[in-house]
Amino acid sequence: MPSDVRKVTYFPLHGRRSALLFQLAHAGCEFEVSHIKMEDWPALKPKYGGLPFVTMADGSELTEGMPISRMIALENGQYPEDQLQGYENDRLCNIYYDLFNAMTGPFLKNDMKAIEEDA
Repeated sequence: MPSDVRKVTYFPLHGRRSALLFQLAHAGCEFEVSHIKMEDWPALKPKYGGLPFVTMADGSELTEGMPISRMIALENGQYPEDQLQGYENDRLCNIYYDLFNAMTGPFLKNDMKAIEEDA
């Protein structure tokens, strides 16, 4: 079953959207990529909370990259059927995002001292 995701919205960076784009492309889904300018984000943040967000075929919008990724994986046979493999998949994704989150803030603020301390 192809995904009902029709549009992925994120900053004009790879970041958190990369997995979603790869998953959708790998499944052969048709979708649009939309960018938000950094200067426009403060006004949109109260509505969305975080990026990326996706727009579904029915026009609804979903937020939070990890659950969106899992949904796409489940829809398209990209998620392990074995529960232990599913656990390992989620564990590794959580570790990745822990590291990603620790580095993203300082990187976007160009805080090299914080990046070096966290590295």
